[in-house]
Amino acid sequence: MSALFSVSGEERHEYCKSPQHLELGTTGTIRCSFEEGFFGVFWYNSSDVEERAIITLKDTVKDGEGYLSGEFDIQSDGSLIINHVSLRHDKVFTVVVFNSTLQDPVHLSVRVVVYVNPFPRYPVVHDCENQGNCVLEKQREDVITCSVYGIRPEVNLEWKILHGREEFPHFFSNHNLTVTKDENTFDIFLTSVFQSTVEYEERMTIECKISEPMAMLFPISSKVVLSFTEGKL
Repeated sequence: MSALFSVSGEERHEYCKSPQHLELGTTGTIRCSFEEGFFGVFWYNSSDVEERAIITLKDTVKDGEGYLSGEFDIQSDGSLIINHVSLRHDKVFTVVVFNSTLQDPVHLSVRVVVYVNPFPRYPVVHDCENQGNCVLEKQREDVITCSVYGIRPEVNLEWKILHGREEFPHFFSNHNLTVTKDENTFDIFLTSVFQSTVEYEERMTIECKISEPMAMLFPISSKVVLSFTEGKL
């Protein structure tokens, strides 16, 4: 195939966003938006467009080995459908679009990230007895651990203080993030030291959540009300 050219930046964004996240075991769609009335769309299983396309849409006719096998389908707007998302789809796909027989084709790459929701579907705060939200009795200077299990891709956790007056001297320190891999998913543990120096404050609400840039993909959190007892570590 000759006369291919790539687009980038905002122009690329108009066609296909990258990366795109698809959930393991579901029907997923690599969403693209091409000019109406295009002549043909050709999807490839890698960045090598010299290989045979896995699925094509030409003059409204679908074809290709991936289409005939039932692994892939294609929407009328050129978006690629993966009928059953598996880990082998965690890769870069390439699409070549011919807007007409007279124009040079557009060559685009889309990074697909296959994700797995954690179980349970919330960060687990240790000593909370498997509840998403709880009350814990803690000293004013103490240690707390939050974790997520069986998640993909690897993420980071963070603590947030939920308080109306941010000037109160509450803070976390000595963060220790531990990651263990179990086949194709990850267990993430965040252990932190917290401290409250406001003696008259008996309670503080904190939140464990997944930090950016994965917070939008996993919008989950657990809230903990710390009920302070006297003493230090």
